[in-house]
Parts: sequence; structure tokens; C-alpha cells
Amino acid sequence: MVEGRSYRACFAALAVALAGLQSLAVRAADATGQDADAPAHALHELLDAEWEWRLAQFPELATTVGDHRYDDRVTDLSPAAVSGRREHHRARLAAVRAIDRARLVGEDRISWDILAFNAELDARTDELLLSVAMDHDAPWSADDSPLRVNQMAGPQFN
Repeated sequence: MVEGRSYRACFAALAVALAGLQSLAVRAADATGQDADAPAHALHELLDAEWEWRLAQFPELATTVGDHRYDDRVTDLSPAAVSGRREHHRARLAAVRAIDRARLVGEDRISWDILAFNAELDARTDELLLSVAMDHDAPWSADDSPLRVNQMAGPQFN
């Protein structure tokens, strides 16, 4: 476990490069009415892309889950990288919302629910972190905040 991130990332099965999110949102919006499988296909692409984005953004996570493509790196905590992660969260939320949940069935609908919940949570957490940053950029995003307290991160008691 890498400070709670590996469990969260694995459980949510999320992944998307920022540019990929935007193009997937457009594709999902354009696909309405054309193909019955288009929303499911867009969701699967979004999930796959989000997972790849997470592995690239958090190389320690990649190593933990056995993906050694990023073993030569550590998580970039520079202000530019953190800001990029916040932008990714907003774009991911828009991409999820662009997929019509009503046209999904079975497990895809559940996957959409989990993805939408986590996207909304990350976007709101980013807003909260920025609101307490006192007129300057917060040094963390929802992904890497040391203030995270949930069942996977934060103080744990037996």
C-alpha cells in the first residue's frame, strides 16, 4: 500500500490521461443515439485511460501492483503537477457526466456509479483544499493530500 492510494485506485479501477478524458467526453456525447453499445464502450475507455493515468502519475502505485514501466520515477509533487492533477479531476468528472448512465446496464451501471462518485469526491476535495490554502495554491490535490481520512488512509486504530 502506498499511503492508501493503491487500494483506492485498485478498488475504484479508475484511469485517464487529461487529454483522453476530454476526447472521451466528446465521443460519448456524440455517440448518443448512434450505437447502443457506445456509452458502455466510452465508459470502458474512460476506466482504462484513468487506470493508465494513475499508474503514470503515481509510479509507486504502479510498482506496488506489479507494473514496472515507471520504476525509474517517483510521484511528482511540484506545483505544476499538483495543479495538473486538479485539472484532471475536473475533466474526469465532466467525462463521466457525458456518458449517459441510463443507457448502461448491469455492471457498467455500477462501474459508472463508482467512477462518478470518486470523480465528484476528488473534485470537491480539491475545492476544499484550495479553499483552506489562504489565497495561494494548495500544495496537494485530492490524490496526494496528507489530510485524507477514510477507511484506507489517515489515522487507523485497531
